[in-house]
Amino acid sequence: MAAALLSPLQGRIGTDDDKESVKGGKSLGKSSLTEMESDLAAVDGLKSSVLVKLQELSIGGEKKAPVRKIRVSEFFNRPIQTQAELDKALDLIRDSLQKCIDEGAVIILE
Repeated sequence: MAAALLSPLQGRIGTDDDKESVKGGKSLGKSSLTEMESDLAAVDGLKSSVLVKLQELSIGGEKKAPVRKIRVSEFFNRPIQTQAELDKALDLIRDSLQKCIDEGAVIILE
C-alpha cells in the first residue's frame, strides 16, 4: 500500500547514479529544466493527494461514512482585514462543515 501511495513521488527523484552525479557536482541530472520546473510545480499536489489518501485510509471503522474534502481557501477568497470579515469567513466555513457532519460525512480539510 505504501509503495502505491509513494510511487508518484518516487518516480520523479531519478536513479541513485543520477542523484550521486548531481550531489557530486558532476551533472545536473538527466531531467531537462522544463521537467524540473514541472516536477517542482507538481510536488505540492502529489504530496497533498498522498496525505488525503492516508487520511481516508486511517478513518476505518465499521460504518463507511462518506468523505468530504473541503478546501479552506474556498472560504477565504479575499484578504481579511477586519474582525467582522474574519467572523463572516469563519461563520461560512463553520456552517458548511456542520452541514457535512449533519449528513454523516467525515471531513478532510485541504
